[in-house]
Amino acid sequence: MRDLGVRKAPGCAWVDVGDGFSLFLVGDTTNELRNDIYLLLDGLTELMKDAESVVNEDFSSGYDVFE
Repeated sequence: MRDLGVRKAPGCAWVDVGDGFSLFLVGDTTNELRNDIYLLLDGLTELMKDAESVVNEDFSSGYDVFE
C-alpha cells in the first residue's frame, strides 16, 4: 500500500465532553480538551477491562450463559 502512495486516515472519534461534542484525532496535541478526553478514555478503558473480566468469569464457569 505504501508503495502505491496510499495512506491510512488517522483514527478519530466524536467525544462528548462538557458543553458538546468535540472531534478528537489520534495523536492530536492541539485539541484544548485533550486532557479531559484522555481522562474519559482512560475511565472507559477501565470499565471495559472490568466488563471483560466478568464475561471471562461467566464463560469459565462452565455454565451456558445463553440460557
